[in-house]
Amino acid sequence: MVDSYLAEYRKNLGSELRRDLIDAPGSRNPLFLRTALDELRQFGSFEQLPERVAYYLEADNPCDLFQRVLRRWQEDFDSNRDLTRRALSLLWAARMGLSESEWLDLLGDQGQPLPRALWSPLFLAMEPHLAQRGGLFAFGHDFLRQAVADKFIQSDSDQHDAHLVLADYFANQSEMTSRKSDEWPWQLQEAGEWDRLQKVLLDLDLFLALYK
Repeated sequence: MVDSYLAEYRKNLGSELRRDLIDAPGSRNPLFLRTALDELRQFGSFEQLPERVAYYLEADNPCDLFQRVLRRWQEDFDSNRDLTRRALSLLWAARMGLSESEWLDLLGDQGQPLPRALWSPLFLAMEPHLAQRGGLFAFGHDFLRQAVADKFIQSDSDQHDAHLVLADYFANQSEMTSRKSDEWPWQLQEAGEWDRLQKVLLDLDLFLALYK
């Protein structure tokens, strides 16, 4: 699998690094091995490759490996916007997942969506680890979700802030859509915003949307 996967990208590890990768405890998990290979085939410095292999193989399970993947995404894609943490914290907080347009709106500035030129590199890196259903993206496996929680959602305050950003986003949508009724009250509940939740539940449009 190692040789055939890397050959698709005209890459190779060499026999010693290949053996280190295959013999690593984490590589018994297919997702771990595939993710490590995907990270290594994107690494640009052949001279530093042994050090990079050792870095990834310090992880002995997929959750630890994805902590390292998250760091690499931050280094490569953040563009001084804290983009990786913000995008994945919001996905962690979403009840049903997020559409790409919702992500762009949430990550934008001054009422303008995030430019796709900034978004697409991170999204393409995340996409193999996402599941899509009905136009909404969610975590494709629990290893990435847990890594995100461990790295970015470390306190009750972090959880509150992530849920509140989504609650405010859906509150500001003028039309009562099914998405708004799915997410808005739930986000307020998860944020512990009880006074706001009480007022929201008295909203007739929301009541009718939930009833339907």
